[in-house]
Amino acid sequence: MRVRDGMCLAAIFLTGLIWVYVLMSPKLAEPLYYPALFRPAVFPSGNWQRTEVSGIERQECFFKNKNGAELSGWLFSQPNSSRTILLSHGNGGNVTSYLDLVELLLSTGASVFIYDYEGYGKSTGHPSLSGICRDGVSAYDYLHKQRGVAKEQIIAYGQSLGTGVACFIARQRQCAGIVLQSGYASLARIGDEMCPLFSLYPGWLQFNQRLDNLAYLQRPHPPLLLLHGMKDAVIPASHSEDLYKYSLGPKTFTCLPHADHDHGWNTDAKIFTTALHNFLTELSSHAQKDHTPSNES
Repeated sequence: MRVRDGMCLAAIFLTGLIWVYVLMSPKLAEPLYYPALFRPAVFPSGNWQRTEVSGIERQECFFKNKNGAELSGWLFSQPNSSRTILLSHGNGGNVTSYLDLVELLLSTGASVFIYDYEGYGKSTGHPSLSGICRDGVSAYDYLHKQRGVAKEQIIAYGQSLGTGVACFIARQRQCAGIVLQSGYASLARIGDEMCPLFSLYPGWLQFNQRLDNLAYLQRPHPPLLLLHGMKDAVIPASHSEDLYKYSLGPKTFTCLPHADHDHGWNTDAKIFTTALHNFLTELSSHAQKDHTPSNES
């Protein structure tokens, strides 16, 4: 009798562990992981008094996403510019945290539109994995439909977490090119590397929004530029190396030898801006191919 009772208790305990394992999975308990994924700085945190970068006045923009949240962004428009960089930033701060990067991007002659995801800066709502992708597409639509920027002029630029958003935008909308700075192969892979417990979950229990950059880049896509610091301790450069190795072309990979994760654009500024300038210049020399996604609306 005691043996049978012991077996019943063991079965109950094992069943409980299985339920805990499943219920704590990224798929079912996604919000529990948000504090590690998102570190927003909410207004008034940040340098909101800054009115210009490189002598170019910022235009503060407000627009709605498909969920009804109001998003904010800063547009730096250069006269006679043939390219506009749509900048999806990393998981921390807000638009005011990336103005050094904006300055370098402006030095290439391109215009720049940087926006905040839900829950960042002056944007309402709360960030989520599906939400930041929705925000990116909404920013693209605002730039094209309300600001009149032609689709063939827009560059989807992502930094760190934003590289997944940039790839999502390019999958949904026509872009002239893609730039991924400090990017990752997939959210699942970087999760496994940062927290080995993630590897215990199979694909069907991972996040609903995979942010699988490699899977996207293995299909036809616009010209690609990868930028990665060799001293990046957050997302190892091996991620960009694999993105370059296994993605389709046309593609370029530029190493930033002295750069870490958060200061790549300053530490190797000359290498950074030269690579970006060359990429933007070479875009016009590529054979004109239609990269319009079939699901674009």
